[in-house]
Amino acid sequence: MKFLHKILVLGAFLLISSNCFGQVENLFKPTESQIAEYIDEAYKGHANQLIYSKPNRLRDTQNLLIERITIFRSSKKGIQGTLISKMPLFNKFNGDLKRDLNIDPSNFNPLKYDLDFYSGYGHIYRMDGTDLYLKISPQTFTNASKSPKNE
Repeated sequence: MKFLHKILVLGAFLLISSNCFGQVENLFKPTESQIAEYIDEAYKGHANQLIYSKPNRLRDTQNLLIERITIFRSSKKGIQGTLISKMPLFNKFNGDLKRDLNIDPSNFNPLKYDLDFYSGYGHIYRMDGTDLYLKISPQTFTNASKSPKNE
């Protein structure tokens, strides 16, 4: 029953995403150097031990930032999403993290926030006081890949 519920939620998310957003311009296009900055900021002194020294974890993090996160503008009413300000900071490894007061998609670091990156279905977050939304697409696995939580 739980599996069926997840399938229905995923299907609804994909249907709503395609109908509400259609073709949207992704304003989030991090470069390799930005990805390294984002990892270093979120994981501070633990980045090498937790990310860089683990090829699969690094690949999954890069894939998350490049392929699965979209930041887009929309003036459409009724798009549901959790306010980014309601999400806690991911300050487990860097207690000095600060919330973004002004959201700029070209340098926004989603790794700073404790977002649900690895669920089986996608999420939409609204950027407070803007017409910006952050969409996390669900992670897909092949037989050769494994969940980052198992690493």
